[in-house]
Amino acid sequence: MNAIQQATWGTRVPLTITQADALAAVLAFAFGRTATGRRLYAYATFDAALRGNPDPIEAAIHAANGLNANLSAADLLELIFLHAQNLLPDLRQLPPFWTWPGSGLVTNPRDGSAASVLWDWYEAVTSIKGLRGAASSKTGHHLAPSVMPLWDSLVGKAWSNNRMWSEIHTQLVQQAQWCDDLERGVETYRQTVENGYGIELTRLRIVDIVMWLEARGELSFAIGVGQQILAGLPWQTW
Repeated sequence: MNAIQQATWGTRVPLTITQADALAAVLAFAFGRTATGRRLYAYATFDAALRGNPDPIEAAIHAANGLNANLSAADLLELIFLHAQNLLPDLRQLPPFWTWPGSGLVTNPRDGSAASVLWDWYEAVTSIKGLRGAASSKTGHHLAPSVMPLWDSLVGKAWSNNRMWSEIHTQLVQQAQWCDDLERGVETYRQTVENGYGIELTRLRIVDIVMWLEARGELSFAIGVGQQILAGLPWQTW
């Protein structure tokens, strides 16, 4: 990886970061632990949670709650009902979000395209009161990590209202090589050092993690932790 290559994410509140710093931050998020062994962030309770569950929608629901979506029992049952009645499109059948044409991401084109299928899923799920906005993105991303952009109230502030998908798509296309390198770097570490623990992080999640850490004022801390992970320093020096 080229340590000086930079990418900029976000439009209203942009963040420019090098590949090396992004790699360090994402490794800290996914694999960092405290001196007592506690995980620093939510990779285990969201990204890696309940993978292989025989009912993927239930796994996605539980994982979304792992990110403090705070879904009510009524909301959960309504979403499970939609899924059981085959009223939700299967996002897992769609190609990766960043490979789509850029059209159809601001409003539903209703033309059978990948963008239209994502919109149909999103509109059906957000018809449930407790699953509007970020909760739906968390559920959809766990279900289809290469398809549904992930955001919460913090990350959402970096993008323009009602144009988030379009802006994320544009920047993913413009900065494709940066994303390719980061995906490869994180996955290489996961396979060789973590023995394949968890799940591969897609560029949608990698960008979300970096922006979320920045929005919380923890990016510098995470970069420092990740740099020590890469340097092989002992846990207690964190």
